[in-house]
Amino acid sequence: MSSFQWRSLFQIKIQSYSRLMVHGPCKAINFHAPCMKDGKCKKYFPKKWHPYTTIEQDGKPTYRRRDNGITIEKMVCSLTIGM
Repeated sequence: MSSFQWRSLFQIKIQSYSRLMVHGPCKAINFHAPCMKDGKCKKYFPKKWHPYTTIEQDGKPTYRRRDNGITIEKMVCSLTIGM
């Protein structure tokens, strides 16, 4: 496969990921988002970056979220995604 084909496949993957898997935008950008309640995101976004997955004291997992510098455009803002 040529490098052009790889870039095309990567672009398709990122477009699908941003449309189907990325939460937001909410908070100050979109107060009318369905996840908003009393001015806060019910899903606790944006979440902090974590180098690895851990289990908290209450048994809930905190999943790994790497800050890899990849950003996407969704609606009117730029979001950094950790893949």
